Amino acid sequence: MAIYRKLIIFICIIIHVSLLLWAAWTNFVTIDEVGHISAGVSYWRTGRFRIYRVNPPLPRMIATLPVMAMRPATDNRRFTEAPGDRPEWLVGEDFAEVNRANYMTLVRLGRLAGVFWSILGAWAVYRWSRDLYGASAGCLGLILWCFEPTILAHAGLITTDLPAAVSGLVATYAFWRYLQSPSWRGASICGLLLGLAQLTKHSMLFLYGLWPLFWLIQTWGSSPTARRLTWRVTLAQAATVIGISLLVLNAGYGFSGTGQRLGSFAFVSHRMSDTGADWGSTRTVGNRFADTWLGSIPVPLPADYLGGMDEQARDFEGRFASYLGGVWRSSGWSDFYLYALAVKWPLGLWGLVLLNVGLTLSGRLPRLSMREEGLLWLAFAVPFALISSQVGMTLHFRYVLPSLPFLLVSTSKLAVLLQLRWRTFIGVTALLLACDIASVLSVAPHWISYFNEAIGGPMHGHDHLIDSNIDWGQDILNLKRWLDAHPEARPLHMAVFHDLDPVKFGIEFDLPPPAPVDRSQTPQVGSRITLTPGYYAVSVNLLRGVIAPIPDGKGGSYWTPNRETFAYFLRYRPIARAGYSIYIYKIN
Repeated sequence: MAIYRKLIIFICIIIHVSLLLWAAWTNFVTIDEVGHISAGVSYWRTGRFRIYRVNPPLPRMIATLPVMAMRPATDNRRFTEAPGDRPEWLVGEDFAEVNRANYMTLVRLGRLAGVFWSILGAWAVYRWSRDLYGASAGCLGLILWCFEPTILAHAGLITTDLPAAVSGLVATYAFWRYLQSPSWRGASICGLLLGLAQLTKHSMLFLYGLWPLFWLIQTWGSSPTARRLTWRVTLAQAATVIGISLLVLNAGYGFSGTGQRLGSFAFVSHRMSDTGADWGSTRTVGNRFADTWLGSIPVPLPADYLGGMDEQARDFEGRFASYLGGVWRSSGWSDFYLYALAVKWPLGLWGLVLLNVGLTLSGRLPRLSMREEGLLWLAFAVPFALISSQVGMTLHFRYVLPSLPFLLVSTSKLAVLLQLRWRTFIGVTALLLACDIASVLSVAPHWISYFNEAIGGPMHGHDHLIDSNIDWGQDILNLKRWLDAHPEARPLHMAVFHDLDPVKFGIEFDLPPPAPVDRSQTPQVGSRITLTPGYYAVSVNLLRGVIAPIPDGKGGSYWTPNRETFAYFLRYRPIARAGYSIYIYKIN
């Protein structure tokens, strides 16, 4: 039996890596990657971390390590350090321009790091599942990881979401192991991994709240080894974990700005600046601690880490319009991530999760410890609830990616059915697993745009979610391939969601006419629009009303003035598509 399990693991990893490389090669650089790759190169060149500091630097540094071997050119003329500025976008555009000849080669090199992160995540799920439920469960957990669409979507990109999910999973697994048999060595390893997790994304701060809950459950549950430790040793080891994690976090920034007084920072979020000004106002810079005793306290964190937390907090203070189920509103929804999970997870995977819950609650899986089961669900629920509580901005399902692996570990215990020889449930599990894998593979390699069959699949995804959930600018190369195969489609009229100009990557185009707006600023949706016969390509984000600067085909940008600017294309039926995020129309 062991040889079959090893064969399954080997085959799954090979398939998983192949799928990731396929997506990494096929997809155009996504919106956020434009900033990530230039920021990572800047870190290596300058040793400074101001660019893209809303997330810590480790994932970008790892991703751009092979990029540096290509000696890319840099252009930082538009770099700025003004409080609240986000220079990564301008610097990222300039980086793309000065490396235009081999830009996509640099991007693809940077994406190789995602393969490393994903294999590490698969290993952690396998080990934790095996430790809890046996070797067969380890295999099932690994399969679930390898064919989870959100993981496949983000493991092939230069972003921070998957590294954060993997580092949080690995660190929490190590802490769980530590709780089984506490030791100074284990505490040191946990501190190291906790610090590394903090270097991937600010949201990993939730681990400082989750782990004490783990300790309480484990200590007052059934862990006599943990209870035998004296309180003095327990507190000392806890201090070791926290101390080492802070040391690693500061080392990751080269101790830049560590110890700076709290009152000396220029904050831009309301919670830190207390200016009372609206976002985007010229009066948003301040420091609520400057004239208090707290202002004189040295902060044991890198300056750019704290500054990045402040800038990220500003983003979540109700400043972005959010879209859900075809509806726009000025703030977000508390149920956004549950809704997104319902439509973005395969039905087969949902079936497995619900089957697991049902059999667990009914007591039909007697070998399981409810305490261990509770730990996994707690690890899922805490970050999910914390992110869901930030209703000022609900745009990106990827924000809850760090919570999802724990559900996969819990669901892996369905493999215990093999030992119990419950043929009916084994058959149901096998069928659901096959449906899960088939659904995911059916949209390959377009997992950014994955939606399940309950809402009609990716073709109807934009009825429910937009932005990075379906259209992150990833299909521009797919559009170029379609154009190369259909030369009759030129000249092309196009409105595409991206910061980079597709003209520089071989796609010549003109903007379609925008929907006119009368003097009262009331959109007249398509009422006076006469389209020139020809071919049109429109991103689904723009079909659904995203307001953003888009390339105009003439070397500049065009700001969409309202949500109806290109929505009139929804009246037409597309004749083709590039991936699932750019629709192509032929107007006669």
